[in-house]
Amino acid sequence: MLNPGYTTISKFLIQQVPEGPHGRELAALLVDVAAVIKAISAAVGKGPLVGLAGLAGTDNVQGESQKKLDVLADELFTRGVEWSGLVVALASGRREGVHFVEGHGRLALVFDPLDGSNNLDVNLPVGSIFSVLALPETSRTTEAVLQQGSRQLAAGYAVYGPSTQVVITVGRGVHGFTLDREIGNFVLTHPDIRVPDIYVFDDSLA
Repeated sequence: MLNPGYTTISKFLIQQVPEGPHGRELAALLVDVAAVIKAISAAVGKGPLVGLAGLAGTDNVQGESQKKLDVLADELFTRGVEWSGLVVALASGRREGVHFVEGHGRLALVFDPLDGSNNLDVNLPVGSIFSVLALPETSRTTEAVLQQGSRQLAAGYAVYGPSTQVVITVGRGVHGFTLDREIGNFVLTHPDIRVPDIYVFDDSLA
């Protein structure tokens, strides 16, 4: 049973990711995604300071302005998951087409690295959206990535606001985690999220 406040996202994934041909790889990839979200949260928290030399963690040798946060978020996603060899394909809302990765990975990560990035101009919350799919062993094509939503292995989103939260599903309910900045980890705070029952108007009473 999930225990709010004591279950980290890593523990959750160990307990909740279904066993199967991609179970271990899926859990490891989602841990990488959580690490990327923490990095994006830190960058978003700096706001306009990211545009100052040295604060974004990138060089400014020729006096060019620092990359915008949405471009930086895209690069953080790409670098954060490519190294593991778990993914074969990346599709980003910031790029044209699908980026294929060398290696033996079978998973595809589809994501919008910083949705609502225009909100940054007025200091409003922004977020990330992601989905994980499995590709056929013999097919590494754009068409293979374009699958029905019902075939997703996992999906989720992150919100960068007063607190950073991740909401995720691996096919066993929907669960929310909040970043505890003191320990540097996501902790389960909203287990088993459900849509409230909607009152149905009975027109026979009118």
